[in-house]
Amino acid sequence: MWVHYFTPESKRSSMQQHHAGSPKPKKVKTVFSAGKVIATIFWDSKGVLYMDFPTERHTINTEYYSALLKGPVKTVIRNKRKRAQTSVSFL
Repeated sequence: MWVHYFTPESKRSSMQQHHAGSPKPKKVKTVFSAGKVIATIFWDSKGVLYMDFPTERHTINTEYYSALLKGPVKTVIRNKRKRAQTSVSFL
């Protein structure tokens, strides 16, 4: 899934230091432009399990998905199963 995003400049980040006698810098009107990033989302019948937003330019292929499934997604599923077994044993 492609996710579009926009990060506006905050007032604090646009502030500039200047001397009391110097003129204020002119502020150019901001042009809104959005970027996009790919999101990989894993879910089950109860909701989202894991979301991944690659930070670098990755080729989304079988190696990429395989690494996700063997790494963080496997850990999330394992922890969810442990919590489900623990809650059932107390009933």
